[in-house]
Formats: sequence, C-alpha cells, structure tokens
Amino acid sequence: MTTAIFVPAYCLRHYPRTVHLTVMSEESVRHAAILAKSGHVDRIILSTAYERMWAYEADLKKKMLSDLGIDLELVSVIPAVTNSYNEAEAVRQFVQTLGIDTLIVVADKWHEPRATETFRWLFPDLKIFGYSFTTSTYEFSEEPSMIKSLRAGIVPLWVGWNLLFWFLTPLIAKRLSRSD
Repeated sequence: MTTAIFVPAYCLRHYPRTVHLTVMSEESVRHAAILAKSGHVDRIILSTAYERMWAYEADLKKKMLSDLGIDLELVSVIPAVTNSYNEAEAVRQFVQTLGIDTLIVVADKWHEPRATETFRWLFPDLKIFGYSFTTSTYEFSEEPSMIKSLRAGIVPLWVGWNLLFWFLTPLIAKRLSRSD
C-alpha cells in the first residue's frame, strides 16, 4: 500500500525584484509537510504550472519542504500543467509507476472539492481523500491567462470559478476518461 499527498500548482507571484510562491501555494506545501510528518505518507507529488516557470516553482516548493524537514527523496514533480484536469491526468503516471493506492489532495478549501472530485472520476479504484485549508491571503498569480491570474486574487471570482468547474467536473472527467 502506497499513500501519496498531491499538492496542486498554485503558481508564482512577482514582487519588485523577486518571485515567490503564492500564499496559497506556500500554505498547501506547509500542510503537505505536516501530513507527511505524521508518518502515514510514502510520497509527495508536487504539481507545477506552465512551461516557462514550472522549474522555478518546483525549486521553491522543494526548498520549502526541505526547510520543513521533509526528505526530498519522497518528492516527485509534475512539470508544466495548465489546468486541474491535465494536472489530474499527469498524476496517472505516478499512480501506476509508484503503485499508489491512496491519494490525499491538499488544496485550498474552495479548490479541494473540485480537485478531489476530478481524481475520484479519473481513478475510481483509488482511495481519494481531500484535505482542505483556508488560504489566509488571495493574490494575483503569474499566469498566461489574465482571467486565471485575476480569479486567483479576487475571492468571489476564485469561489465562483471553483463552484462552476465543480459542477462541470463530471462532464469533463467523463470526456477525459473516454480519451484513455
């Protein structure tokens, strides 16, 4: 039995002269580390976003995990995802290769139901658990799509986006399942 924690890509944030993980991303990594330290987790899967910035996001997340006392040998990285659905599809490789039978999705409270539901549709034989947290600060993220960048920083847009796509998840997941 192999249990893995999945941490979604929540992108980066540009500040004057520096680039950081968004607060949402930092909090998801912090909560993943807390769960991993409980001793019931075999792997941590970090998702990262977009071709031009995924490697830097991965480095920041791994450094944070290391600083929190997590052995980086337990960490796998999914590069350059563009949405929750291709992110979930990318997890398939790790599920098969690592023999994962239980997945814990660590995500913001508005995103977690949709992300967890997507995994349940795509992996009906896997035990999927959601672990949500309340993000302390929502902020604009560095994303190619202006709409996606804005929705991350405006709470009503973030909530609405996640509710809309939570309702659409069964349709999208069925389509993805048929393309296997």
